[in-house]
Amino acid sequence: MLNVNLKHVWIVARREYLERVRTKAFIIMTILTPALMFSFAVVPSLLSMKRATGDRNLVVVTADAKLGETIREEVQRPAAQADLEAQEKKRDGPVPVLRYQVELSNDVSDENRKALQTRVDRKQIDGFVWLTPDGIQSGKFDYVARSTSDFVEIGMLRTTINRAFMRHNLSAFGIAGADFDRVTKRLDLTPITWKDGKAASSDFRVMLFGSMFLMLTLYITLLMYGMNVMRAVLEEKTSRIMEVLMSALTPAELLSGKILGVGAVGITQILIWTTMGAILTAPGIAAASSMLKGVNFTAATAIYFIVFYLLGFLLYSAMFAAVGSMVNSEQEAQQLQFFVMLPLMISTVLMMLAITKPNDPMTVAVSMFPFTSPLLMYLRIVVQQPPFWQIAASIAILIVTILGMMWVCARIYRVGILMYGKKPTLPEIMKWIKYA
Repeated sequence: MLNVNLKHVWIVARREYLERVRTKAFIIMTILTPALMFSFAVVPSLLSMKRATGDRNLVVVTADAKLGETIREEVQRPAAQADLEAQEKKRDGPVPVLRYQVELSNDVSDENRKALQTRVDRKQIDGFVWLTPDGIQSGKFDYVARSTSDFVEIGMLRTTINRAFMRHNLSAFGIAGADFDRVTKRLDLTPITWKDGKAASSDFRVMLFGSMFLMLTLYITLLMYGMNVMRAVLEEKTSRIMEVLMSALTPAELLSGKILGVGAVGITQILIWTTMGAILTAPGIAAASSMLKGVNFTAATAIYFIVFYLLGFLLYSAMFAAVGSMVNSEQEAQQLQFFVMLPLMISTVLMMLAITKPNDPMTVAVSMFPFTSPLLMYLRIVVQQPPFWQIAASIAILIVTILGMMWVCARIYRVGILMYGKKPTLPEIMKWIKYA
């Protein structure tokens, strides 16, 4: 049985806590971390969906003059993006329109294509649509332009030209004008989540970005404070302070005190973030409140955040501390810490699966696996709360794993903390676990 004096553990934990929470870095990171996580999860996606604006000079090439005229009318009319903008206007207000100036050509020869490519190179036009009879038959057409990386613009152009093609074909059956608009009118789907006898509208973008934000915050917190434990152990080992501390404390007391002290710093930050979240969900802050409610940010979600942070931190901090006790330099620690970080990295890879298919058998399995459950089970709770027995089973498995890993890592820590000079091999580490 481990020889642990709780008073000594408290002294070490208190020192680790106060040393970190009083620094300017703690205050800065408490404020910046949520902002950075929001930026990493949301801003790139928002920027990628930013609508293109301005004027484009376009040439439409087709042997069918009537079809070409129909395409020009659809592309040039101010409402050419009506189908795509209708949804955006409801949520985000007026959307800037990308305007096209369309030139028609009936010459589908190779010489004309080369000439148009030269005009693109000379920036005389922005691009051209190449629609041949063979292309119409096969259902394909080319769009050649200086830049085709804006998928929003490409999607809008594809939709508009297909609408023009449909309008051209239906006109042969006498369907045109208002009749065509009525026939091709699209219906908007409003997703409604039904839970516990209540209905609530849900926005996939809000749910996606919000869930990613919460998971990445948990991921960074676990990683950051787990590595803090490793660096604290390594710093004291390399400075030989550990030899002095070991004269008054047992290895188990040092390990327990460091984990509890650094973990308390993380809990302090999480409580601050939870308070900020509660303020943002107040009725007076409508925009933030609706966004957070859209991602199932409730009191239960906040409590589960703390629970899975604590359990995940206890698991990973013990392993990080063991790594810190085994190595002799920061370079050696960086090589070994990858294996500790690997399950967390795998969790981020499986993030989209958990968001889109929270009840998939694979999602359920990885949310039960103790090394990925702190992130993935919590993500399932945020997206669509699973049956309580799955949450309870995940927590129980995680606790048992923590007890096992704490026992193993404490034995590695007990021997490794006073080992200097060489990097231990796997057989040596196994001997430490067996005989410590």
